[in-house]
Amino acid sequence: MPAAIQMPLLFAIIAASVTSLGLLIVALNRQFNRSHAQLFGVAAAGLLLTFCFLHLLPEALAQSPSAATWMMGGFFLALAFSHGLRAIRGHTAEPDTPDEAYAAVAAIAAHSLIDGLVYTVTFSASFSAGVLASIGL
Repeated sequence: MPAAIQMPLLFAIIAASVTSLGLLIVALNRQFNRSHAQLFGVAAAGLLLTFCFLHLLPEALAQSPSAATWMMGGFFLALAFSHGLRAIRGHTAEPDTPDEAYAAVAAIAAHSLIDGLVYTVTFSASFSAGVLASIGL
């Protein structure tokens, strides 16, 4: 195996392992997760919105005046995707798998693809940048 891809592959495997461990913990504690799902959802949404409004949005607007348009476009694209799934599947979906769960799985898959691209680019730039990006992601 070429030495140039060994470290990026190692960090990608570590990231996949941590994610898999988290999913395994969630799967093994179903009753606890179901009873606290709303609390987890509210906490995650609050953290995400706080981070977006206090860090990402000001930084993006400083870089480009069209950043707000792109952010709103992403929001409405995700909203359309969720409503599109609901329209395709109908309103008879099982209560255990709401349509929003499929939209979340698609979003996580797209996010993981982008993380992989970030690993590739940062390790191509320099080893230390790749390591720092891996720790940050």
